Amino acid sequence: EGMIRTFRELGADAVIDSGAGNPSVALFLEAVRAVNADAVFVLPDNCNFRLAAQEAAKLTEDSRVLVLPSGDMGEGYAALSALDCTGEAEQIADVMTGEMQNSVSGMVAKASRTAEFSGLEIKKDDFIGFSRKTVLATAGDRVRTVLALVERLGLAEREFAVVFYGKAVREEERKAFSDALKAQYPHAELYEVEGGQELYDFIVVLQ
Repeated sequence: EGMIRTFRELGADAVIDSGAGNPSVALFLEAVRAVNADAVFVLPDNCNFRLAAQEAAKLTEDSRVLVLPSGDMGEGYAALSALDCTGEAEQIADVMTGEMQNSVSGMVAKASRTAEFSGLEIKKDDFIGFSRKTVLATAGDRVRTVLALVERLGLAEREFAVVFYGKAVREEERKAFSDALKAQYPHAELYEVEGGQELYDFIVVLQ
């Protein structure tokens, strides 16, 4: 709910919540028709969803649908934060895509099995921090994992850090993360959001 609220506050007219399943072409079509605009920008939060969005774009006759190359919720947030509805549709899409490409995002989740990724030994029920499909950090607790993740993502060279806290993150963990981030990166402005997402304990966007 926190993610949905934040996206709407940034200017999204429709947010598709398909639960645990993949959003269908029909869901994209329904959302595009509900927006009812000359140009509709779609920000998929998973690369696998892009095909359904692109198919819906082909089937839409009354609106021009532009599917941006976002691959997760962090990239979608970065793109939407640059939304400016003045200018031609292609210019608006270019500005959002540029902001997305100039930002970095990553996520933290619990490992479902023991494995080795990117040279890192991961144990079942440990936490992994990754960006797109690249694992960048792992640790036995989620706070150490997200702190290692933002270091690997280069927060030292960034000015803003946005974090969406997942449903499983406890209050003391949020405080520990916030305190450590402010101590290690005093130059960076931290924006905290109660995301409420279930799968990812942390979603971070660095700008």
